[in-house]
Amino acid sequence: MVRNAVFFLLLTLPTLAQTRVVRDVAYKPAPDGDSLRLDVYWSDSARWPRPVVVWLHGGGWRQGSRANPRPNDPLLKLGYAVVSVQYRLTNRAIFPAQLVDCKDAVRFVRQNAGRFGFDADRIGVWGSSAGGHLAALLGTTADDPRFGRLCHIQGVSDRVRAVVDECGPTEFRSLIRDLSVVNQSEDWNAATSIFYQLFGGPVAERRKLARSAGAYHFVSRDDAPFLILHGQDDDIVPVGQSVMLHEKLRRRGVFSELHVIPGRKHDVRKVEVIDWVTAFLAGHLAR
Repeated sequence: MVRNAVFFLLLTLPTLAQTRVVRDVAYKPAPDGDSLRLDVYWSDSARWPRPVVVWLHGGGWRQGSRANPRPNDPLLKLGYAVVSVQYRLTNRAIFPAQLVDCKDAVRFVRQNAGRFGFDADRIGVWGSSAGGHLAALLGTTADDPRFGRLCHIQGVSDRVRAVVDECGPTEFRSLIRDLSVVNQSEDWNAATSIFYQLFGGPVAERRKLARSAGAYHFVSRDDAPFLILHGQDDDIVPVGQSVMLHEKLRRRGVFSELHVIPGRKHDVRKVEVIDWVTAFLAGHLAR
């Protein structure tokens, strides 16, 4: 038994040795004194310079972690680097801090491309839920001075070349209207609501801020291509959020591919979507 275990370990060592990670890389200071950090993953077998996928975790903007990024294994094997980003949660700051942090992370990746062997011209983003919301905003607000002036890193572009938006909110007034129909007992204006905490008050009183948080309102002809993934029966972020963004992107002449997954709620799984993601990235980021 012991000999078999040792033999298995020896067989797997070459594969394990090909994966590298640098954790806790500080990419910007934060006003509360704690630097924001990211983790970098890559495979030694990948050609240099490597295209990069920035991963943005979900968690309703008030929880979640950059640890164990979902796209790691399949993307590393295909030659991508993966950068998993920490952004400020709502217990530290309200919107647009979360978007500004993600923009700074993209700017840091581009600024430090030589340090990590990245291709500064091939940076994409993949996010789920709250991370999907932020990924969609990165794709529709590239180098927008309204947010860019708030960034820590200046003089560097935050434009991405491809966006994977997984069940992310895209327009908040319609989102809250639809959720109020689905769950009439929930008070979305209460101080415990994820939207109250994101905007620092009820959406009805923060309409301008809530509008500025919707990728739907920023769609333009020069946006990055989108792959949008959503569960048909999602009762946390209704699928209409993705449909309306997809349709507006298409009307503006932006490439957008939408997959609505039957029988799924707010729990799209990697095994279901990885083929779509890798094909999309191969067409828009790998080349």
